[in-house]
Amino acid sequence: MVNLTKYKKDLKPKKRGQWDGLLNHSGVYVFSLNDTILYIGRSKLLYQRILSHYTQGGICHAFDWDAIHFIFCDNHKERERDLILRFKPIHNGGVTSGFYYSA
Repeated sequence: MVNLTKYKKDLKPKKRGQWDGLLNHSGVYVFSLNDTILYIGRSKLLYQRILSHYTQGGICHAFDWDAIHFIFCDNHKERERDLILRFKPIHNGGVTSGFYYSA
């Protein structure tokens, strides 16, 4: 269940408040393009993690995407692992990112 979706076309580089919906939430985030899942990540502090991806030249700038979906949950480590194993996003795992999840 997705709790929040942000679309790239609506985001501004330095706009204050656009990430406020992530405050005080832990969970999983999913970058997608045309409904294809490209990357899945997790954080205990989603607000800080997404800011680092978005403002410091992080993964938001590594590939083309059109939406970020957020699933708020406390079991973010397990949820991320399960989603990566299920969807096998092209930017998770393998040689390019330096880590794998094995079944």
